[in-house]
Amino acid sequence: MIPCWCGNTCLTSFSPSYRRCNRCQTLVSQAWFTPNIAEATDDARDFYGQEYWLGHQVQDLGFPDIYTRARTDLPERCLYWLRTLLKYKLPPAITLELGGAHGGSVALFRWAGFDATNLELNPWVVEFSRHTFNVPTLLGPIEDQSIAPASLDVIAMMDVLEHLPNPLATLRHCLPLLKPDGIFLIQTPQFPEDLTYQQMQTEESRFLELLKPDEHLYLLSQGAIRHFFQRLEVSHLVFEPAIFAHYDMFLVASRHPLSEQGTDAISEALSLTAGGRLVQALLDLEAQKRDLYHHYTAVEQNRAAQEPLVQPTPSLSSNAVSSGSKKTRIVVDLTPLLPGSENGGAKIMTLELIQQLSKAAPELEFLLLTTEQNHDGLAFLDTANVWRRCVTNSNPFVARRERLSVKLKRRAREKLTAALPAPILSRLKQLYRSVPIQPPRSSLLHSLQADLLFCPFTAPLHYDATVPVVSVIYDLQYLYYPEFFSAEDRLERDKNFRDACRLAQHVICISDYVRDTVLEHADLQPEHVTTIHIQLGQRLERVRSDPDAHILGQLGLQAEQFLLYPANFWPHKNHRMLLTAFAIYRARHPHSSLKLVCTGTPDAPMQCIRDAAERMGLATRIAFPGYLADEDFRVLLQACLALIFPSLYEGFGMPLLEAMALGKPVLCSNVTSLPEIARDAALLFDPRKPADIVDAMERIESDDALRTSLIRQGSQRLPALGNPERMAQQYLQVFRTVGAR
Repeated sequence: MIPCWCGNTCLTSFSPSYRRCNRCQTLVSQAWFTPNIAEATDDARDFYGQEYWLGHQVQDLGFPDIYTRARTDLPERCLYWLRTLLKYKLPPAITLELGGAHGGSVALFRWAGFDATNLELNPWVVEFSRHTFNVPTLLGPIEDQSIAPASLDVIAMMDVLEHLPNPLATLRHCLPLLKPDGIFLIQTPQFPEDLTYQQMQTEESRFLELLKPDEHLYLLSQGAIRHFFQRLEVSHLVFEPAIFAHYDMFLVASRHPLSEQGTDAISEALSLTAGGRLVQALLDLEAQKRDLYHHYTAVEQNRAAQEPLVQPTPSLSSNAVSSGSKKTRIVVDLTPLLPGSENGGAKIMTLELIQQLSKAAPELEFLLLTTEQNHDGLAFLDTANVWRRCVTNSNPFVARRERLSVKLKRRAREKLTAALPAPILSRLKQLYRSVPIQPPRSSLLHSLQADLLFCPFTAPLHYDATVPVVSVIYDLQYLYYPEFFSAEDRLERDKNFRDACRLAQHVICISDYVRDTVLEHADLQPEHVTTIHIQLGQRLERVRSDPDAHILGQLGLQAEQFLLYPANFWPHKNHRMLLTAFAIYRARHPHSSLKLVCTGTPDAPMQCIRDAAERMGLATRIAFPGYLADEDFRVLLQACLALIFPSLYEGFGMPLLEAMALGKPVLCSNVTSLPEIARDAALLFDPRKPADIVDAMERIESDDALRTSLIRQGSQRLPALGNPERMAQQYLQVFRTVGAR
């Protein structure tokens, strides 16, 4: 059995030609491993000889030959790669592309002002590259080249990593060639580790196209690529959207923290040369083409899907309901609601808001759309003007994705004929799959006589062209930390966001930070986007709790002797960095009695964090009580020394308010919305620097005056953030404005 690149030899069967490494989640081909597979000096016998480019690519894979690719790749993938490169390095940086084939991307890099070189294995391809694009091209493996250490700014590998017989050894050789702040720019297939081979076949996954055991030797998942670079001690990775996102991943990796170049800096760098100005024009045209295509497809979807308005929308003004007339009915979509804490703070906010809306507007009717899974559990919301309607037997997001997949495949076959050249057909199909779908008029809302559809979980899943929509957007984390999400999750979140921005008459954001990011990433008028904070700081004050509750004894805790972090164990919650900081703190203060408590849904990510704590020798100092009822959570929050909140990304940060309301000091991150919410009522720290977190821990434990000051500032800050009654009035004002408009 052929081992994995990570050294694991205990592989399990995945498909007829691949086995799976369960240690790092890599697929390992079992149909190769000749020592000279990377050699390409003999065009007649070597795998990557001339026949690979002129025969195998066309006859076996259905791709264009290298002559055609030299033309079609230039305005497509080559330009896409250059756009990303410019985000992280400006010309005249020195770049080397391994396996650059015809040399089109290297030529484009050089026109932009980079000192770029190609490297290929086959003499014929080397000459083709030199002749076609007049670019310097090295011959042979990177290990055979005479390149000075620390001389390169960029090493690019586009669709190369999966072909390497020993990828770890190859990149280990490359690493010293990079400058300390040099970067790897890599595109490689992304193995969707959550799917089995049988599921891929059932779903007709595009990833099946990548199972080429004679050339794709290792197919890594996103987790595997992280593990790969950890082995190289390259700790800074950013996953960019891949041009073929349905089966590829695209990333930038460096030993040095990565920072993005601004658009002004990029434009200035390109304006310094004639070639750079031409490249800027190409980039501008490519952006215009992309926008035009999406606009065209959206118009086509609207034309086909929308029906003419059959009746005017009733006004939602407060005096619109006269005696004896039908009450104005607001339909609230709760079908995305999940059990437990899976929806995070959005669930808490939504349920409290519905209760407050019912009290604040008895003249309105609120009809809640539910599923079989959540219908009975929402019975407590029923009042004289609130009732539930079960409309589906499952969460709609999964079913929606499956329906869209079938529909898009059918429409692609209808609209895109086989008469088109294969590369254009393939690209258009990919673009078509990415277009958000506007559903047709919902017979459900029509039958329910809805006057307004309120979507507290963003997506207008039951859209009706005759019913105005108000959607809530909580964050755009997937755009800022795409590596925290699977490709499917990113696609679904982006679809929900784009559909809400396109179909809703008004969008509500939970912080000014979120509003700013929404306006940055969507074509919306500012007057159609409103900030309404989550105003639930006092919600725990209504929860009955027993100060002598057993929860403290069960966890081995003493009052004022632990820090509390209430968060699900999602990547952006940054638990691993918190563990690192706490381990440093414990090493500095071995006699301290301070402990750490991390609440949240008990799932596989929590178990990973718990295992990490045990390996670090912190098992007796960190408690993982799981998801707690409000009564137990209030006891913990009242008894803690302080709330600690090291999250990397928050749309709001409701635990900050809850701590302030119960008179507890707050330590939190200085990023995204948290400084907006906390102001001077929290001790802020950089969540990416363990030393900053340690310093906050030390100060809060030792400085009584600091604790007193933070508690006082929190009590003063809380009233400015409002209350549930005011929050409901602000939502009602939006509803009435939309109805009147």
